[in-house]
Amino acid sequence: MSTQAFELNQPEKELVGQLADLLSLGKREVWTGHVTYYDTFDWRLFRSGWTLVTETSPSAQWLILSSLQEERAYRSRLEQRPGFSESLPDGMVRTELEPVLKIRRLLPLVEIRCSRRTFRLLDTEKKTLAYLHFVRGKVRKPGSRRYAGELPASFELEPVTGYLEEFAQLKSTIEGLNPLVPIPSLLDQSLNFLGRAPLDYSSKVSIELAAEMSAGEAVRQVYQTLLGTVLANESGTRADLDSEFLHDFRVAIRRTRAALTQIKGVIPQEVTDHFKREFSWLGRVTGPTRDMDVYLLEYPKFVSDLPPEVGLELQPLKSFLTEHHRTEQELLVRALNSRRYRRLVQDWKTFLESSAGNGETAPNAGVPVREVASGRIWRVFRRIVKKGNRIDDSSPADALHEVRLDCKKLRYLLEFFTSLYDSDQMKQLIKALKVLQDNLGEFNDCQVQQEKLKEFAEQMMAEGSVGSETLLAMGRLVERLDQRQLSLRSQFSQRFESFASGSNVECFRTLFAATEG
Repeated sequence: MSTQAFELNQPEKELVGQLADLLSLGKREVWTGHVTYYDTFDWRLFRSGWTLVTETSPSAQWLILSSLQEERAYRSRLEQRPGFSESLPDGMVRTELEPVLKIRRLLPLVEIRCSRRTFRLLDTEKKTLAYLHFVRGKVRKPGSRRYAGELPASFELEPVTGYLEEFAQLKSTIEGLNPLVPIPSLLDQSLNFLGRAPLDYSSKVSIELAAEMSAGEAVRQVYQTLLGTVLANESGTRADLDSEFLHDFRVAIRRTRAALTQIKGVIPQEVTDHFKREFSWLGRVTGPTRDMDVYLLEYPKFVSDLPPEVGLELQPLKSFLTEHHRTEQELLVRALNSRRYRRLVQDWKTFLESSAGNGETAPNAGVPVREVASGRIWRVFRRIVKKGNRIDDSSPADALHEVRLDCKKLRYLLEFFTSLYDSDQMKQLIKALKVLQDNLGEFNDCQVQQEKLKEFAEQMMAEGSVGSETLLAMGRLVERLDQRQLSLRSQFSQRFESFASGSNVECFRTLFAATEG
């Protein structure tokens, strides 16, 4: 059972005095300091049922991980500001959070200048049955000197393991003195002052569309959602807080480009052509930094794929990647500071907010969105099946690459328009598509990585930053990637046959072919 918070509708001294007449109270303990809540940008801790706070006072600094569902909490001394999992102290906090955080950085969400006065509620033998906390605080955005607001007076009841029956009786007693009106958690209240709420960001596309919407209206909503994702990740991308900011930034760009290409005749063609060019430019200028991110993330796997003594020789490759990442990040920030980027964002936002954003002059703008979506999904699906059926053991890698790109377009279309169809069937189709995508994506990664490693080797030789042992290790790595690619190629036919099975084709036909435009 977790701590429960309630409104305090009378002066604290008055309630304490009334309780003292009925119960045995331990000595009051006062804590004053700063409480800062942490999570990743995409709420990985909260989604996994955890909250993480730092409590800082003149006498001590603590890192506290608490379960939202269970009576579990872990405390450790705060050694440094939380960041990536390796910044956490050894112990249960790190053990629990490492698999949750993965490659994301912990970020401060909200800071509270907090005063907490605690009384122990005792039985006749002076054993603690529960804790009563009176909480006051002022809220501010981390890094700001100005407070956004003051929390209303409240009190919390915290149970003690083994005394749940007594705790229920205590609650009943307090209820008679101060009605137990639950209030939002300290995190919820504090975030509200900043105009935020838990789970207010997700990289997943979740767009609620109505079947009766026109295609122009619905597609504008899709574009606005994607632009929101771009802007939400812009600051973290600039600051290079962690690699997922740039990843989500680029995925939103790719989805926008896919929609501009695949959803035809919904906005004027000259507008489509202009923004396709501009978003293509944005994809290009953000690509090199993402490439360096990917190879730095893959580096531990590169090392583990080789014998230990050979893997050690890859250290110059890591130094090369780190240095070039720094250079590419500077170029990326320069692009995001450019007039072209600012104009792209402003022009796109202005267009989507204008009446022209509904594509009134485009031929398909007034067509029901489900008709437009179904027609496009069905055509892309048939193209994948047609191309996939042509692939045999002699087909070049480019043939699989084409199928991969079409699968990505289909995935985006399914995600954009999921809300228009039966959710269970859509989940089934996306799951089946993902199995094929995973095979094609990893196959393509192996090929691209082989080519890039050869390119890196040439650059490193030109820069005079590589020895023969490192070149040999990189050569061994290319061989391993080639072997992995061959294995993935052999798995393609089975994955494709499953995706293009009769039941899957029939499901696509039932959902999309009947309403094809």
